[in-house]
Amino acid sequence: MDSRGPHEPLKLSSTLRDAMTAKAGYSTPMLHVAEIEKSIRFYELLGFTTIDTEGCAPLAWARLHCEDGSAVMLLRAEHPVDASAQALILYMYTPDLGGLRDRVPTYASGALMRPHPVDYLGKAGTRLRDMGFRQMKMQCGSEPTVAASLERVLVVREAVGPDVDLMCDINQLWSVNHAIEVGRRLEPYHLYWLEDPVAHDDYAGLARVADALTTPIAAGEYHYGIVPFRHLLEARSIDVVMIDLVRVGGITQWMKVAAMAEAFNLPVVSHLVPEIHVQLVAAIPNGLTVEYMPWTLRLFEETPALEGGRLTVPTKPGLGLAFDQAAIKRYELA
Repeated sequence: MDSRGPHEPLKLSSTLRDAMTAKAGYSTPMLHVAEIEKSIRFYELLGFTTIDTEGCAPLAWARLHCEDGSAVMLLRAEHPVDASAQALILYMYTPDLGGLRDRVPTYASGALMRPHPVDYLGKAGTRLRDMGFRQMKMQCGSEPTVAASLERVLVVREAVGPDVDLMCDINQLWSVNHAIEVGRRLEPYHLYWLEDPVAHDDYAGLARVADALTTPIAAGEYHYGIVPFRHLLEARSIDVVMIDLVRVGGITQWMKVAAMAEAFNLPVVSHLVPEIHVQLVAAIPNGLTVEYMPWTLRLFEETPALEGGRLTVPTKPGLGLAFDQAAIKRYELA
């Protein structure tokens, strides 16, 4: 993917430069290419190279951080694994993360969404199971009654059977009391986890829900940087730590949060970008499963193989990915 040696100077690729100077149509402000190059010169003056991830990480985060993460999200949206900008946006140049496993469990995500009617959910769940998935996630949260929420979960559970791990994502739509009420009534359906039941920054409220239910509570995808995860862990707000590679600040920061979770004896799961997250979840002792949301797979020539509900970790150098130039051309901004 990147032909440079790990100690060569930082450099902004022409591909990323072109993408960042084009009209993107994003609602968040465009981070100008001149600011990126200014930051690169700043790092080089301090003697950093592409291998100095620990040195670059806090400086890059301080210089690029927007309160809502918009600058980092822009870089992710255009070029999620552009190696020439990895040190700047905190994607490490790392040929080997020291993986513990060559395959990791993955769960189907994005097929059992909130707008779908109940009858569709059962059919879709059966199809996913027949495709080999042994884990899958559905959405709830906008139902008008508690009974409607229970019906959605019941239909999927009956369709896929008791041996499939079923997760349910609420996307912060419930109050604390409502989450406890519905969560207790969902316990007979043996959810693998209940995700983001209440506001992501209500650490005390999440802790109340986690303490009241036997169903594990997962959260973390809405958090930027590593500090919010300390609050989640110290407040005992969650049972499953979900880390978004881009929002947390890249591979360097992702691994730090995973280590924090390990210290609290908690498992780690990923959010989006399975083609990269497979490497990370496989590299840590507390990696549980990878979210299989295949939105970005079409951008690459080859992606991790999916077999029997597991993803195979690529063995090629780096992240084991190469952009499909035809796909890049197809999605190129005018």
